[in-house]
Amino acid sequence: MPNRSSPTPSVRHTASAFLGTGVLRGTEFVPTETLNARSERGATALSRAGVGVGDAVAILMRNDHPFFEVSFAAGILGAHAVPMNWHATASEFGYIVRDSNAKVLVAHSDLAVGRSEEHTSELQSRQY
Repeated sequence: MPNRSSPTPSVRHTASAFLGTGVLRGTEFVPTETLNARSERGATALSRAGVGVGDAVAILMRNDHPFFEVSFAAGILGAHAVPMNWHATASEFGYIVRDSNAKVLVAHSDLAVGRSEEHTSELQSRQY
């Protein structure tokens, strides 16, 4: 269950403030209510992974509605979203993971291949 003692506004307020009625990608429209529900589920998953207030959540995703969902999920918990450029090299990827002290990495699996293997142990060694 997400930490509700966070000073961060709820995702319903955040998503509505930033996105209005939803997100349009091509012909697919995702309403704010759907983004809210997915973000709440994501916050629960992040919380179960040990993410809490002040933690960093590295995000390696395309600019798409799941990116918003993960960002808002981190915000629900009072964590910081750390968006990563999916064009980054393996060394840039490693620097960002280390420098942000990311507790978890949320990625589109095809984007993480070849970038995350050498840094996965860094993330795992910091699991709580």
